[in-house]
Amino acid sequence: MNEKTNKKGFGAWFRDNWKNNALFSTGIALIVMVILQTLALGFNYASFGEWFGAWINNWMNILRNNSSVGIIALGMTFVIATSGIDISVGAVVAISAAVVCTLLGGRGDGVAETPFALAILAAIGVGVLCGMWNGLLVAKFKIQ
Repeated sequence: MNEKTNKKGFGAWFRDNWKNNALFSTGIALIVMVILQTLALGFNYASFGEWFGAWINNWMNILRNNSSVGIIALGMTFVIATSGIDISVGAVVAISAAVVCTLLGGRGDGVAETPFALAILAAIGVGVLCGMWNGLLVAKFKIQ
């Protein structure tokens, strides 16, 4: 190591890694998020086991509630990695959800007229058709 590297302080090292190392900055953000979530949960429990169970349940709720956003983000990663952009993802999710809600709406007495599996398959079908339409517009007509 040269003298310049040895004289670099913690702040400069942290700033350099934060700006130039995506894994480092993501890891630090995750650690901060875990600490904040832990503090928000509080420590008003009778035992560590009870607190830890509540902590795990809270994290599972967070993951369940954000799984759809994660799946969409994973697909968008591939689109952006290939130098594309697709702003219709939210609309496709909304129309697929509307199809499920419409099919499961039922008679108003809480009983759906359409089987749950069929409603899910119909929503997936609508999503696939919208995706094929978007793919056709991008591939044939060069529309982003």
